[in-house]
Amino acid sequence: MTKGKPFYYSVRTLPSNISFSIPLSLPRKLVPQLCEQIHSITSEKKGVSFYYPNVAEGVTTCRYEWNYKRIRSGEYIRLGLLIRVSEDDLKELTAYISTNAASKEQASVLSKISKKITADSINELIVTAKNAVQRMDQTGQNPLFIILHIEMPYKKGIGNEISTEDGLIHIFPTRILKREKNKRVSAICINVNAKSFDSGRDEAVRCVEIFCALMTLAEDSIYKLTSIKANKKRVANRFLNSLININVDDLYPAQKNTPMLEELDSKIEERLNWVWNQYNNVPRKERKILTTALYAYYAGRSIQGQQPTLSLVSYIAVLNSLAKNAIKKCPGEVACSQCGTLNNFNHYLVGDRAAIESLICELLELGERASIKQELKRLIGRLFGDQRSAFVHDAKLRHREFQKSGLPLSFPTVDNHVGDSFVYANDLRSLEDIVRRILLKWIAREAKTHLDEDLFGLEDLKIGQRLLQEASIASPGNRLVCLNNI
Repeated sequence: MTKGKPFYYSVRTLPSNISFSIPLSLPRKLVPQLCEQIHSITSEKKGVSFYYPNVAEGVTTCRYEWNYKRIRSGEYIRLGLLIRVSEDDLKELTAYISTNAASKEQASVLSKISKKITADSINELIVTAKNAVQRMDQTGQNPLFIILHIEMPYKKGIGNEISTEDGLIHIFPTRILKREKNKRVSAICINVNAKSFDSGRDEAVRCVEIFCALMTLAEDSIYKLTSIKANKKRVANRFLNSLININVDDLYPAQKNTPMLEELDSKIEERLNWVWNQYNNVPRKERKILTTALYAYYAGRSIQGQQPTLSLVSYIAVLNSLAKNAIKKCPGEVACSQCGTLNNFNHYLVGDRAAIESLICELLELGERASIKQELKRLIGRLFGDQRSAFVHDAKLRHREFQKSGLPLSFPTVDNHVGDSFVYANDLRSLEDIVRRILLKWIAREAKTHLDEDLFGLEDLKIGQRLLQEASIASPGNRLVCLNNI
C-alpha cells in the first residue's frame, strides 16, 4: 500500500460495485457466529466492518470490506460481503467487487477491470465465505495469550511478575511511561481459548475488567484497563505465542530511561489471589449477583472524585442488590375509597432500608453492639433521605459538584459549626467503607472461606468519623510547606 495515502471508505452508502449472491443455508441462531468469523477475517485482511441496524424493520445489515489487489491505474480492487440479519434463517450472502477510487471515478475504474481480475475477485469472495463457515465448524479452539494494559494507582505497582494461581492471568512489572504524563502501567497477559484473535481479545477484555474491579476492591484504590501510545522505535505486542522466555520490554513502548518505582507492598499478590480465587469459588448463581454488585461498586469508585452524588447512588445499588432476598412484601390487597382494589400496590413488610441494615448487621457481625447499630440506622436514613432521594426525586446534588469553593467543607456556616457538605462527605466515606467490607464479607461467605481482615486493612468499623481534619495552605515564596502530624 502507498505510504501516507489514506484509504477512503463510503460509510453511508455502498460504492459502485459488481455484485452477486453466494447461496448459504444457515439457522438463525448460528448467524452471529458467521458474522463474528467474517468480522475477524476482515480484521486480518486490514479491512473495515460496518453495521447498520434498522430498529423499525428489525433488521441489521452487516458489511465487511477490504482491499484485494492493486491494478495498473494505481487503485485497489476492494471486495465486500453483506449479511442481512433478521429473524429468519440466512439463505444467502451478497458479495461485491468495487475499488478504492473516488466515488465519481468508481464506475469508470470498474469498467476497465480485466476479466481475469474479476474472476480472481469472485473466487476470493467465495473462498472467504467458505473459510468463515469452516471456522464455525471447528470444534476446537486455539490457546491465545492476549496482551492488554492496566493503569496502576499513584505510588502503587508491581515489582516482579505475578500470576493468579489458576494460571489464567499474568501481570508484568509496572513501568512509569514518561511520555504519557508518568502514567503507571502494567502489561497483563490473559490466557484464553478462542477461534480468532478478535473473539479472544473480547474475552480477555471482559476478564481484565472483572479483574480490575476485584483489584480495586482488594486494594481500595482504582485499577483500570488502559491503552498506551505506540512509538516509532517499538510497538507493544498485542499477543504472545508462548509464556516462555518473554522479553518484558516488548510489552511496552520504547523509552530511554524508566523511572524507578517506590518500595512496593509485598502483600499485593496475596490479596490479588484471594479475591480472584474466591470470586471464582462463589457458586455460579450467586456469582451473577456478585458480578453486577461488583461492577456497581467499581463504577462508584471510578466516578467518586468527580461525581460523588452519583457514586453514592451506585453504592446504595450495591447494597440493594445483595439485600434483595431480605425484602418482603405483604400479600394483602390495598383498597382505595374511590378506585377500589389496587393491583400491584402491596406494601412492604421489610423495605429497602431495613433489608440493607439487616444485611450489614449480619455480615459485619454487629450483634449486640447497640450503639453502632443505632449509628448505622441513622446513617442509612441520612443516605436515603438527604442524598439518594434528594437526587433521584428532586435532582439535588449534595456535594457541590458544580459549585466549587476555595473554602474547606468543614468551614462554619450561619446555621451550624460545619457546613452541610462536610456531613454529606463524611457519610459518603462511611458508606464507601461499609460497601467494601460488605462485598469482601459476602464473597467469603458465599465461597465458604475465611477473610483475613488485617490483610485487607479492615480495622474496626467507624461510622461518621472519616473526615476529621481539613486545611487550607498558601505556599509562601514558592517554598515547600511541611506539616508534622504531632
